[in-house]
Amino acid sequence: RYLKQGVQMLADIKKAGVRRFSGACELEIIGEGSVEKIRFIHNGRPHTIDCSTVFLHQGVIPNTQITRALGLKHTWDDLQHCFRPVVNRWQQGSIEQVYIAGDGAGIGGAKAAEMTGRIAALHASFTAEKISAQARDEQARLIRKNLLRELAIRPFLDIAYKTPDEILNPRDQTIICRCEEVTAGEVRRYTKLGCKGPNQTKAFGRCGMGPCQGRYCGSTVTEILARENNMHPNEVGYYRIRPPLKPITVGELASLEYSYK
Repeated sequence: RYLKQGVQMLADIKKAGVRRFSGACELEIIGEGSVEKIRFIHNGRPHTIDCSTVFLHQGVIPNTQITRALGLKHTWDDLQHCFRPVVNRWQQGSIEQVYIAGDGAGIGGAKAAEMTGRIAALHASFTAEKISAQARDEQARLIRKNLLRELAIRPFLDIAYKTPDEILNPRDQTIICRCEEVTAGEVRRYTKLGCKGPNQTKAFGRCGMGPCQGRYCGSTVTEILARENNMHPNEVGYYRIRPPLKPITVGELASLEYSYK
């Protein structure tokens, strides 16, 4: 189904007369104060396109801010190049009272997210003594069968459309921490000074200290540190998450307090 959908999307693009460059590399966004053009290499030749807007999609990874704040165990996914929380077959994390369903537990898509949510709900109903183990297992059996079918395409997609190495291992001048404007080269320089983990990069140069709390740069910083220090990402680790999970205003805080009263 997904392959057929992809073929149809490519056909629609071609029919609309939209130029498509597959395998482009060395992307540069050019402009003074705003975007004016994008430059890249395709089939060994340089290309430049005048534009006012650029959308970059570098892959999808789980948002682990909440699960990390809760202290759940995470592991590095070598295929998807990201951390994901460790879950059992009922979607329970390392703290059994916490369930993680959907792409927060590993990228699988919208339909798979719904199915993992149903599996988690069934087990939660069982632990709350609302349904029997037999009822839970019988209802989960068909869901698991459909889930396996839904996820069957994932290994192919992850390999066929893997994130380019220049994204995972960017050039020195590339800004990876947008909040604090820290480049990949600066993070590499930190390793020469003894930096081994992401939380140390905060002390060396405020990397990950901005309002996004590492949502954009976290996995990239981990990969750079792992490469430079010859370590596995699981050894390098990730940022410690601090509250609040997202920036809020004083007015929003005040309204929460008023609502609580």
